[in-house]
Amino acid sequence: MESLCAQARCLAVDLHALLHAFDCIDRAGLSRHARAIERLAERLQALLRVVSMPGDPRRALLLEPLLGVHRVVEEVRSPSQVLDWAAFRRRAALAYEALAAGLRRLRVRVPSLRPRNYVRNIFHCANGLVALACVELLPGRTAMIVAAGAFLAFAWTMEIGRRASERWGRFAIAMFRPVIHPHEHTRVNSATWYVTALFLLAVFAPVASCALGVAVLGFADPAAAVVGRRFGRVRVRAGRSLEGTATFAAVGFGAAITVLSVFHPALAGARVAALAVTAALAGAIAELYSGPLDDNFTIPVAVAAATWPLLAMGG
Repeated sequence: MESLCAQARCLAVDLHALLHAFDCIDRAGLSRHARAIERLAERLQALLRVVSMPGDPRRALLLEPLLGVHRVVEEVRSPSQVLDWAAFRRRAALAYEALAAGLRRLRVRVPSLRPRNYVRNIFHCANGLVALACVELLPGRTAMIVAAGAFLAFAWTMEIGRRASERWGRFAIAMFRPVIHPHEHTRVNSATWYVTALFLLAVFAPVASCALGVAVLGFADPAAAVVGRRFGRVRVRAGRSLEGTATFAAVGFGAAITVLSVFHPALAGARVAALAVTAALAGAIAELYSGPLDDNFTIPVAVAAATWPLLAMGG
């Protein structure tokens, strides 16, 4: 079974790379990837033959997901079929995430698929602005905690509700369909982890650290996603690119400088620069090394934790 899991993981990683390429092309651009698609189809057929054999019952966890991927690959291989490219990308992403979920149940981790989604990027920035306004403009920490607690209660109620009721789950998915990633159909979504981080920061962190965590996540993360998916060529780790990570650090630095200059003008220039550099680097590192944790949780927490000592040293 270990050998089968290793083969399935290799296939999933290659499929992840291919779907990332699909995110930037249309049907006319498929010819550049024709050989990779053929190799993937051959490996899929070989894996399906093994998974279909009687024996270890754990193979059943991979059979249906692999059949779903096979249907998607055969669809794109068909020269006579006219594809609705946007619909095909959605089906391909869901097929990949079903395979990833099957592998996770076998304790095999593969990267989550994060297809291009400009609506989500805009939504991300808007959330950052709302959270920043709450942090900087609400009158006192108690008001911050109440506001963050209300968002937290709503988010986790939605999460628990969609697992307790299939009908509620379909409603929740339909309501947020334009902004959710495929893996969020079956896992706790990023917005829930985001408001969880905001609540912790509201309770424990200094206001300036809260603001920096919110600003870096709200603006650097979507900027890195756009640049990384469109121009990323040099892979760093966890599916991230050097181009995207550099964009994250640059935009995070700019966002931190802006927030500190506008809302905390009493801080000295050198200290502002040190805080901005620390916030940008902490956020970029958290994005790269979040592992199984959602980076919408780890980034603001890491930024707040890294900048807190610098603020404390100055009183």
